[in-house]
Amino acid sequence: MVYRAKKLSIAYNAWTTGVRERNPHINPPPTPEAREKNTLIMTWLFRLVGLFVALFSILLLLGNLAAN
Repeated sequence: MVYRAKKLSIAYNAWTTGVRERNPHINPPPTPEAREKNTLIMTWLFRLVGLFVALFSILLLLGNLAAN
């Protein structure tokens, strides 16, 4: 997730933009500047979540090894 965060955020923003284009009465499509900012924000969110999952997995593994 950390390695592919940029690709994931681009795909996610393309999907959400498509939904917003189909339903402009709910939420209008983003401007190009907003899309750029959304991509940057989602990239960092995916990196943070990936880092959290990796660290949590390592801690669980170390805890299980110590318990045995």
